[in-house]
Amino acid sequence: MFCFCRILEANKYEGVMVKGPQSELFTPVQDTGVVDWVAQWFVYALSNGNRSYLTREDLHGMVMDIMHTHPGLEFCREATDFHDKYRDVVIARILWNLGSVWKETITAEHLRKSDLLERIRQLQEDFDINRCVRYFSYEHFYVVYCKFWEIDTNHDQVVSKADMRMHKDGVSAITDLVLDRIFSTAVRNTKGDMMNLTDFTYFLLAEEDKTHPTSLEYWFRVLDVDGVGVISMYVMEKFHEQVIAKLSEEGIDSMSFKDVACQVRWRILEENFAAERLRIEEHGSCGERAGSLGNIPVVVELKNELFAVSVAYCLHVHSW
Repeated sequence: MFCFCRILEANKYEGVMVKGPQSELFTPVQDTGVVDWVAQWFVYALSNGNRSYLTREDLHGMVMDIMHTHPGLEFCREATDFHDKYRDVVIARILWNLGSVWKETITAEHLRKSDLLERIRQLQEDFDINRCVRYFSYEHFYVVYCKFWEIDTNHDQVVSKADMRMHKDGVSAITDLVLDRIFSTAVRNTKGDMMNLTDFTYFLLAEEDKTHPTSLEYWFRVLDVDGVGVISMYVMEKFHEQVIAKLSEEGIDSMSFKDVACQVRWRILEENFAAERLRIEEHGSCGERAGSLGNIPVVVELKNELFAVSVAYCLHVHSW
C-alpha cells in the first residue's frame, strides 16, 4: 500500500536475510539479522544510492508519501497548506528521537538502534496515525503547530525573541540569557534572529521531556556558554541571577545560589562534592540520578511546587 513500506518488506521473507546493496558506501554486517540489511536498504533507497546516510531532504518524499496515502490522514488531504508543516515536524521528531539533531544525518546504525523502521512498517497495519506517537501522530503535530501559530503573531512562519519573550500571557517564561542561547547556534543548525517551525519543534521536545537523551544534551548546550563541554558554577550563577530577578518581579521567593550550588554538587557531583564544574560526560552518565541535568523538575513550576534542584532550575521560571 505504501511505497516506503515496500522498501522495508523487500528484504524480509519469513525471517531470512537476503543480499543487501552492493556499494562501497555500505559495509555488510555479519550475523546480526535481517534488521541490518533492512536499515542499509532503507538508507540506500532514500538516498538513491548516493550516500551512506540520509539527510533531512531525503526524508521529504517518505513523509509526503505517508501524507498522501495513509488512511489516517485522509481528512487533511485537501488542506495542502498543512502538508509541508506536518512534514517538517515529523522529520524534526525523527531526527530528535534518533539522536541526529546536531548533524541532521541518519545512518543505518541510527536506524538499527531505533524503532523507526518498525513504526513505519506498522503504518501498513494500523490506520490510526495518532497511535504512532513518537513520530507520525497528527495530533502531536497539531499541538506543536498551534503553539507555534499562537506565538507567531504576524503569521510569517518564523518567531522572534520578542515573540517568545511575550508568550505566556505577556509574562516571559524564560530569561533573556536562556533565550539568547536558544536562538544561538548552540542548539540550532540555522543562523539568524528568527526561529522556524523545525527549531521551535526541537525547543518544545526539549521542554516536554528533559529526561530524553537529546533533551539532556540540548539543555547542557544551553548552559555550556563556552562550548567546551564544561559548565562552571560561575556560569550557573549567571543563569540563576536572572531567574531570581524574574521571580522577584512576580513576588516569588526563591533559593539562594549558594543553596542551589550545594544541592547540585550533592545530587550530581556526589562522588566529588568539591567540584566546581559539570562536564558533559557527567550529565550524560547520571540520567538515573534524581539531580541529573535537566531531570528535576521536568520544567519547574515554581509557583506551585517545592522543587528538587537540578541545573534546569537555572534555566526556567515557568513551564510552557
